[in-house]
Amino acid sequence: MLYWLLAIPLVGIMVLVHEIGHFLVARRMGVRIVEFGLGLPPRLLTLGVWKGVRYTLNLLPLGGFVRLAGEDDPTVQDGLAGKRPGQRAMVLLAGAAMNLVLAFFLFFTAALLPYEEVVFRRVGVLGIIPGGPAEQAGLRSGDAILAVGGRPVQDEGLLLELLLNGGQPTPLLVQRGSTLLTLTVVPSVEPLHHDDRLGILRYTYDYPEAVLTEVLAGRPAYQAGLRSGDVVVGLDGETITTTLDFWSTLERRRREGGLLVFTVRRAGQLLEPITVYPPSPEEKDQSLGLCWNPPKEERRRSFPEALAQGIRETWEAILLVPRVLAAMVRGSVPLQEISGPLGMTQAAAEVVRTGQADRVLRLVGILSANLFVVNLLPLPALDGGRLAFVLVEWLRGGRRVPPRREALVHLIGMLLLLGLVLLVSYFDLLRLR
Repeated sequence: MLYWLLAIPLVGIMVLVHEIGHFLVARRMGVRIVEFGLGLPPRLLTLGVWKGVRYTLNLLPLGGFVRLAGEDDPTVQDGLAGKRPGQRAMVLLAGAAMNLVLAFFLFFTAALLPYEEVVFRRVGVLGIIPGGPAEQAGLRSGDAILAVGGRPVQDEGLLLELLLNGGQPTPLLVQRGSTLLTLTVVPSVEPLHHDDRLGILRYTYDYPEAVLTEVLAGRPAYQAGLRSGDVVVGLDGETITTTLDFWSTLERRRREGGLLVFTVRRAGQLLEPITVYPPSPEEKDQSLGLCWNPPKEERRRSFPEALAQGIRETWEAILLVPRVLAAMVRGSVPLQEISGPLGMTQAAAEVVRTGQADRVLRLVGILSANLFVVNLLPLPALDGGRLAFVLVEWLRGGRRVPPRREALVHLIGMLLLLGLVLLVSYFDLLRLR
């Protein structure tokens, strides 16, 4: 529960920054500001009145709001609706622009922090579910996936690309040994194993040395004489050159049954073969006690590198929204997979729980960039919908849509938007159960 309490203000920051953008530009354009609220109503108290603006503290800690005079009535003195189209457009754009600035600032700040990076990032697959999309496409355990749909993949980027291509024939660039292959796969729309949509039991990093980073005491591998730091160079007479070689060969040999003969290098010296006796079928724990974690290095970017990284991550976060919307239209991403306010807060809480500052900054940056794009969509009740009416007025040579008709459109849009939020929140609750 504590992490939820910490995550709520993180999500609220995006809304507050958005409203500050409207506030600052509205004041610059001479629009009269009635109220600026911290949090959302109901109102708890009035903090004060300064330059004609009432500043209030509200109950719900979800950002804030700004109430402008004459938002829909052009007869109100110094109201928003009475300003010229260009001025109204500037005010409407300001909120989303501030979210874009916030997203870049967060990505840039995260890029300046020291970080641990996996030295080698090829993603290999271990274990193919019979009959799944991977097997049907010809993918094999031990293959390394280099690209999905023409996009190079690293780390969790693989799962995102598979999600966005659900139900669609998608080319995979695969490396099998020294050979590059292009396979066509149709990822499942629904997860098949954890978050995987290919029918893969396990993903692992591929690294050019099969180092056993940990051998658990008391398990068969330790009892046979294997130790942490050993480099596996052979298994049952087969040469091992990479971690993917080792784990895929070990998986296959475990299925075939029998003893396992390891050839390892320890402290630069090649040891005599070590025979490992797998657990008997009666034992509950069938593991050998072998662990491998990818080697990481702590690195720090220079200021120019962090600047470039911030720009790159901001651009990728902006593109994510249209890609997700296109995937929804294709049916690759069902509505149940979309997160609403509850889902976003849950995601923020899980990241806060890790205690990793860069992950927290990047998540809020992604959400802020998403809000930038979504808010500018030409949908009633959103700033983008209001901008659409300003554009229509400009195209009609200054003749505007009657204010009452525009207000009615925005009201209907708001009701539909609230209905969508409630529906998505219902799916969030189902996932949280």
